[in-house]
Amino acid sequence: MRSAKAPGSVPLVSRLPPPPRELCEYVGDRNRDDPVGSFLYASELCGGQFAAALPGGLDFGDGRVLDFGCGVGRFLRYLLEHATVGQLEGCDIDERCIAWLSAHLPAPHQVFPCG
Repeated sequence: MRSAKAPGSVPLVSRLPPPPRELCEYVGDRNRDDPVGSFLYASELCGGQFAAALPGGLDFGDGRVLDFGCGVGRFLRYLLEHATVGQLEGCDIDERCIAWLSAHLPAPHQVFPCG
């Protein structure tokens, strides 16, 4: 099993840059004053609700997790910090989101476009 963050280290997600303002607005964070902050808040809120619904937390073992319709990684960000998983994958129809996320998502995790 591989942990997304090593004990005593800086969480992986905190080293990832947030998406640019225009992509945060595109995926639905239309807070005019702070769409990036709204995006990051929604990542924690939605991810936390997901984790609370699972028995035993976010331990997926050595499996692979697919975020279908990942956008610029609102949910993948949460999983990177909190889940123990072999590989995270995301797919989305928007090429701009996939291009940005693939440039910033660390290996072995990956994203790809879908039609």
